[in-house]
Amino acid sequence: MLVDILKSQKPPKWFWLLASLGLLWNLSGIEEFYDSINATVDSMVAAGFTPEQANLYKSLPVWTMVVFGIAVFCGAIGCALLLLRKKISVKILAISLIAFSIYYVSDILYGVFAVFGIDEFIVLSIALLSAITMFWLARRSDKNGHLK
Repeated sequence: MLVDILKSQKPPKWFWLLASLGLLWNLSGIEEFYDSINATVDSMVAAGFTPEQANLYKSLPVWTMVVFGIAVFCGAIGCALLLLRKKISVKILAISLIAFSIYYVSDILYGVFAVFGIDEFIVLSIALLSAITMFWLARRSDKNGHLK
């Protein structure tokens, strides 16, 4: 019995892999966020976006960029705290998941997927799935006594 209790305190190896991948994904999201807030229509067109895509993206309400920033920064901080095995990671990753969900819906409502196509849909769907996975991992790890 004591051996089972002690074993449950140590996360499985796949925990470290998933949390590390989540951190890397969200760090790349922070880079994308930084690029997004600094981009101009001209720089986006020069980078290969169509004028329609660049104009749509730059015309989105500011709150969509704020939500995107909250999603990726909370995702990165939450994953870092998860790797440190801190309980607060559950709440921070919940905020990230909520923000990613709002951002996803905003892209649907503002026609981003329609203009940017399947690639944008796939990337944002992976981002949302990643946020769901990180929140699930944090909750599961907390329930299993892996977080302090």
